[in-house]
Amino acid sequence: MVLSRTWKIALSFVAAIALVSAQDAPKPADKPQKVAKDQAEADLINSIPKTNDPLERIKILDKWTRDYPETAFAAERQAEYLKDYGDAKDFKNHMRIASDMLKADPNNETALRTLIGDIYQLKNPSPSDYDLPITRRRI
Repeated sequence: MVLSRTWKIALSFVAAIALVSAQDAPKPADKPQKVAKDQAEADLINSIPKTNDPLERIKILDKWTRDYPETAFAAERQAEYLKDYGDAKDFKNHMRIASDMLKADPNNETALRTLIGDIYQLKNPSPSDYDLPITRRRI
């Protein structure tokens, strides 16, 4: 009898804590929806996943960058460049994009991993290829 009463008290206590925690939990802030500046930008964005060739996707990204240097999707565009240069095995540009990403966010783990991994993939690297943001970081 004592054990069942103890269990009931313990379960009530856990339920009360869960209820209070659920009420105090921060609600996700409503972020403003990202939208393309016009239909032409939206068409460029939507054409990228329809293309299987990474070199063709890079051409679309280059056109998007030329036509819309300022966009609400700048981070997504950088991530797509990073993915496509990696798929194309263009390690110098892959590292260039990762380096640009680190300038915006010095703790970007994907960019750091890319730089560290790609340095071994370069064929005949120049001294400037080794001048990366991670070599100038303070730990």
